[in-house]
Amino acid sequence: MPKVSIIMPTHNRSWIIERAINSVLSQTFLDYELIVIDDASTDDTQEKLKQFTDERVVVQSLSENKKPAGARNEGIKLAKGDIIAFLDSDNVWFPNYLEVMVQELTDYYVMIYASQNMLLVGGDKHEMNVIGRAVRDFPYNPKAMTRDNSIDINCAVLRKSLLNDIGLFDETLKSLEDWDLFARAVVKYPFRIKHVSQVLGDYYFFLRDTESTIENGILTDERLLNEFKIGKGEGDEVTIREKINKLIERE
Repeated sequence: MPKVSIIMPTHNRSWIIERAINSVLSQTFLDYELIVIDDASTDDTQEKLKQFTDERVVVQSLSENKKPAGARNEGIKLAKGDIIAFLDSDNVWFPNYLEVMVQELTDYYVMIYASQNMLLVGGDKHEMNVIGRAVRDFPYNPKAMTRDNSIDINCAVLRKSLLNDIGLFDETLKSLEDWDLFARAVVKYPFRIKHVSQVLGDYYFFLRDTESTIENGILTDERLLNEFKIGKGEGDEVTIREKINKLIERE
């Protein structure tokens, strides 16, 4: 039985998924399984996945698109490890990511998260031209976590027993499903979550129709630097805030 189960949902990202998978296969920590959930892709994702013959790579193909929350839940149901990690198919981990995170996830903690680079990619996405960067390094603050989405799922590691306790991703949400899950964890176990202040991965933000202000290669655009922050006060954000308030009242 593997110690860590890595869940990687993907949908029509055949042009980049190899890089994400290779970052997992390059880990210095070896006791894991990588569960790739092909969320009803219509491109050549399946052909790309056939290239990986490592027995630790498990591919599950969905006939119906379930979106990130549903795809991750399918992966969790297949997971054999006691520790769950998530990596989207357009991001990468540094080779020591799992080694550091498994060591830091001592018996006391139910979830930990690391710092990461945020890289702004401009122009043709296939060229991966990084035109700006910032470091995402938010110290853990339980109260702040119930107000803002300050943890990125790509740098979070948690115990499977936590998911058995608080439930899986809410598939009724169209967005912010990771914040909803993390907020439930924070409300239930406010002192058993920890920030690992090490940059252990790269998160890629692909610039489309908007522009960002960059000075000497450093991101200065508040919209991008606060990409994970909440503040629109509408849609799923309202739903999640209501759920959080009810959880806090019960606790």
